[in-house]
Amino acid sequence: MPWICQNVRPADGRATVLVWTLGIESFNDNNSNGLFDAGDTRILASDVGEPFIDKNFNGTRDIDEEFVNYPDPGLTAGGGYNFADGLYSGPNCDPATGLCAPDETVFIFQQSEIIMSDGDSPAQITPVQLVGSNYNSVTLTTPIDLNNNVNLSFLFSDANGNPLPTGTSISITASAGTIIGTSSFTVPDNVDNASGGSPWAAGDVSSSVYGVRIDEEPDNAVEATGVLTVTATPPGKGPTEKIYDLLDPIN
Repeated sequence: MPWICQNVRPADGRATVLVWTLGIESFNDNNSNGLFDAGDTRILASDVGEPFIDKNFNGTRDIDEEFVNYPDPGLTAGGGYNFADGLYSGPNCDPATGLCAPDETVFIFQQSEIIMSDGDSPAQITPVQLVGSNYNSVTLTTPIDLNNNVNLSFLFSDANGNPLPTGTSISITASAGTIIGTSSFTVPDNVDNASGGSPWAAGDVSSSVYGVRIDEEPDNAVEATGVLTVTATPPGKGPTEKIYDLLDPIN
């Protein structure tokens, strides 16, 4: 099913798409008799609560999130939400198990988050440092001294803290010292979220952090200076640049 972005868009650039239908829960029929009875095991992942729009995508239905109140197929913000009940909702349930739900059907559902990255506003380029399992924003002291070589990392996001548009080109160049390894990157399709501000859990922004190592020149007879240029260019848009002075010392 095609999805077309149009105004009005959510202020945070994120939307949740919820799909649900009537279904049943599942179990392992260990004795192959077609019944859910003694000795059979429920598939816990199929024990679901009512479908809901997970606006903050934390995996839990929060009080302000609309839901589908079984058996009414429409969205509602009122009434009592039914979480997973630990019972089997399906046909052929042996009452002796004590696990037969009052209803033989449930609404089964899936949801996905769609991100409308802002490619029109300037990209946000933030120097970061990995500390444990978090990225912290840092202030780079300039000129950046290349003595003993340096590793630099940057978090790239749009104005909402969302990933830059898929296909955005990232480049990091230096006119002093030598960049070791890859310095050009392409932003993949991802759902990173940097909206909360520093520190960021590494798992939340793993596809939005890019970095390089810059080595000093080994035989500088005189001190050299240059610039580090960090550039993000969304598809079909102009570039955003950040420039930092570099110092390559005598050695």
